[in-house]
Amino acid sequence: QRLTAEGLDRGFFFAPTILSGVTDQMDIYREETFGPIAPVIVFDDEDEVIARANDTEFGLSAGVFTRDMARAHRVIGQIKAVTRHRYRFARDAEGYRAELVFDL
Repeated sequence: QRLTAEGLDRGFFFAPTILSGVTDQMDIYREETFGPIAPVIVFDDEDEVIARANDTEFGLSAGVFTRDMARAHRVIGQIKAVTRHRYRFARDAEGYRAELVFDL
């Protein structure tokens, strides 16, 4: 959704958005997106997701979201990106949240 409130009406400002159904052929998957947009990509195993993550001409930043920190370290260590982030899902009284655990 494009935001059009006063001061935002002259640019390309979007509300935070999660996109599902994203495929490898879509621009949102192939290009680095600078904004509050998170494409959700489904994968079958670690080898597939690592190969897909490394199949880019940019590789500026990558993040792994998981409850399993051993998996996060294993996977992110194989992704070729300038900056790599590991996030842990945690649950508290307010629900689930992602915590930045380690940043390279």
